[in-house]
Amino acid sequence: MRKLWLLLPAGVVLVAILIRNPAVGQTETKFGTLRTNPPAASATALPAGVEPAATTTVANPFPLTTTAGPWLICAAHFPGTEGMDLAIQTVNDLRTKHRYQAFILNRGEEERRKQDAEWEEVKKRLHGAPARRRMIRIEDEYAVLIGGFNDLQAATTALPKIRSLPIPRLATKSGASPFAEMFYTVPEDGKAKVMTAKVNPYTQAMVVRNPIVPAGVERPKVDPFLKKLNADEEYSLLRNSKPYTLLVKEYSGGQSVQSLAGGGSGSSLLNPFGWGPSSAPLGEGLAAAAAQAHELARVLRDPRIGLDAYVLHTRRNSMVAVGGFDSPSDAGILNTVRKINSMRFNPQNGGGDPIGLLANPLIIEVPRP
Repeated sequence: MRKLWLLLPAGVVLVAILIRNPAVGQTETKFGTLRTNPPAASATALPAGVEPAATTTVANPFPLTTTAGPWLICAAHFPGTEGMDLAIQTVNDLRTKHRYQAFILNRGEEERRKQDAEWEEVKKRLHGAPARRRMIRIEDEYAVLIGGFNDLQAATTALPKIRSLPIPRLATKSGASPFAEMFYTVPEDGKAKVMTAKVNPYTQAMVVRNPIVPAGVERPKVDPFLKKLNADEEYSLLRNSKPYTLLVKEYSGGQSVQSLAGGGSGSSLLNPFGWGPSSAPLGEGLAAAAAQAHELARVLRDPRIGLDAYVLHTRRNSMVAVGGFDSPSDAGILNTVRKINSMRFNPQNGGGDPIGLLANPLIIEVPRP
């Protein structure tokens, strides 16, 4: 259960990282070929370091097309095996209750397709010479996208309304919560009691480009206040000289949280330090998010890890990015993604990864306020 689509400054361009895996059952020049004579090879027969790609078993009933327009609002994002079902439920909520043109894009599937195309180009350059293909496992990630915006201004104007929508009613077959959770404290017997609450995914909505529509000459507008917010940040992304970077983590300073009962009315502002008007101000939540982002960047810059990490503070969150690249197709992006995917953060007391970097980092433009 993770929050993978992040809240960016309005207009920061999101470009899908295009990395692909081949599927089992390809032509016999590729690993993982299904054969009828001799019998089909098992997965254990694949060369070391090679894995068959995960395949999507549920058809996409709402595929993203160019007719959705050049600008979109990403309303929600769901990773993993139940991601498609949750995305379908969210699209139905947006289409039936709120009358929005909503679509689904599986970033993992798109990335595997591009990786296959890149491998075909490599084989052509080798002119039949033998070559070993190494693949990285790419997790399915399903983005729910709202279309119908012809320009950046139209999408930006609609964004506040999307963020204020009531929390959708979602359910998983496994029984696990489909929502991200946020921790906060309430006073009890003179002590601070830690509580949790479900986070409405719509509060994380952001404006993005349609990745299947060629980008025009219009550049996104950037909040000029970013310069002041990041003036004292040691690892400020604004000092990255390259035009593109990889977004790997987001820390949110405050969310709109609603009860699943009662139709989603009665929302209240939530931050990690309390509830509503009587709670600690949102600024404290933003300060905590900023401190977490700064500390993660410091860890990633450690010589033992060796990543060129940056931090960007916005009015609502703080983000951690890695690297600087000349274009979305920069060869260094793939190497950086592989390094990130090879990293594992294991707490001493056991449990899952406490850091939770994005499985598929996002390429964004470096803002220039």
